[in-house]
Amino acid sequence: MIRESIKKVVSGEDLSEAEMEKTMKEVVTGKATPAQIGSFITALRMKGETVEEILGAAKAIKAKAVKMHLNNHLVNIDRDEINLEEETMIDTSGPGGDGTNIFNVS
Repeated sequence: MIRESIKKVVSGEDLSEAEMEKTMKEVVTGKATPAQIGSFITALRMKGETVEEILGAAKAIKAKAVKMHLNNHLVNIDRDEINLEEETMIDTSGPGGDGTNIFNVS
């Protein structure tokens, strides 16, 4: 899928949400090579991203994200307890997924 997406984006065509999601799934699962990823991202940036492309990419990344399981649904930040829903939590920094039950705020 990434090869087809590169060709399409290089020619100035927009990807559908579904095409972008399939392409990004190849990226986040390691099926795409570094050269393909670099070519795709460069071409996409030169063309300009559409709302549909951003949404498709976000869906693929969210599907691959490690779900955070919080004990008692509480997070302690500077001694203030905040109740959070599990589905609202996403770890966007650090290696994550190490099972240490530590929430990284950076």
